[in-house]
Amino acid sequence: MSLSLLYYKITMKQDYTTTKSNNTTTQEKSRRNYTSISPPEIFTIHELPEWQRNNNNPYIKYGYLKETNSYRGCFKALSVWNNQSFNIAINLFTAVLFFLLLMIFADVYLIPNYSSTTMTDYIVINLFLATTFQSSFFNATASCFRIHSLAQSKLWSKISNLGIIFHLTTCAVTILYYCYYDNVFYFKLLTIFTFISAIGMTLIILTDFFDHPRYLQHRGLLFIMFGAFLTFAPLSLGILKFGKDKVIKRIDLNMLSVEVGLYLLSALFHILKLPERFITISNKYQLHSQNFFYICFTLATLCHLNLLVSSFVMMRTGEHKPTLVSFT
Repeated sequence: MSLSLLYYKITMKQDYTTTKSNNTTTQEKSRRNYTSISPPEIFTIHELPEWQRNNNNPYIKYGYLKETNSYRGCFKALSVWNNQSFNIAINLFTAVLFFLLLMIFADVYLIPNYSSTTMTDYIVINLFLATTFQSSFFNATASCFRIHSLAQSKLWSKISNLGIIFHLTTCAVTILYYCYYDNVFYFKLLTIFTFISAIGMTLIILTDFFDHPRYLQHRGLLFIMFGAFLTFAPLSLGILKFGKDKVIKRIDLNMLSVEVGLYLLSALFHILKLPERFITISNKYQLHSQNFFYICFTLATLCHLNLLVSSFVMMRTGEHKPTLVSFT
């Protein structure tokens, strides 16, 4: 073996050992930051590791936590107000609220006040409450673990997106139920079509291409198109089949319009990065686009609950008797 080749191998080995040592040292410093008695530090976006800079909003300059490389560190970070604290708080509030509604709403309100409530009504309402709970819980968990590491950030981002898909799909199915409760064929046909669309959307969001920060705007637009399609396709068919006057007796179109508007507004906040695109956010207490996204999303969810309750009442007091399967 020549001396030059031997020198090259020794040099490469030393470089590898030094790089590995530096990476290990960085991770150890990060762990010590989150396991020490003092609270974790807040950093600017320029002080973050490269993967965090690429996965965060460049218009927000301050209020970040560095990667923890530990679940314990992620939970400890909850004690410090940062850019994700509001997201975690509002999603946990929504998750607790809808979990309580899941436990008591149908049993305490619907059944005692409407003795004609069927098992189908019970399942439809609780299905919406259950998927709303899981969506909010996944969003809160994703906001908590997004500082763990790049791998965990990608994983929980996909889980959070899946939760939103399940939520929008359930919203669409519940609208289908109240639009077509007296026509089993159309209900089954459109429900199957909705689930096929949801499966296609799920396969798209599970790809690494969809999860790339460069395609954030495309991701938001895709969610807008998916939600709009699930809403307007069955509604348009209902108007063509029954006429607008009969649809109004089944669905509160005004409340539906407010709900769709709030979902659209939430997506626009997220895509256009408002208001930080025009207002410099330099501290951890200012609201930003992701906060407004979750506010609008939560309000839209409450509008849908109101829509379901009013549609349920219109069904029970209307002229059409449900012909879907009931277990009364």
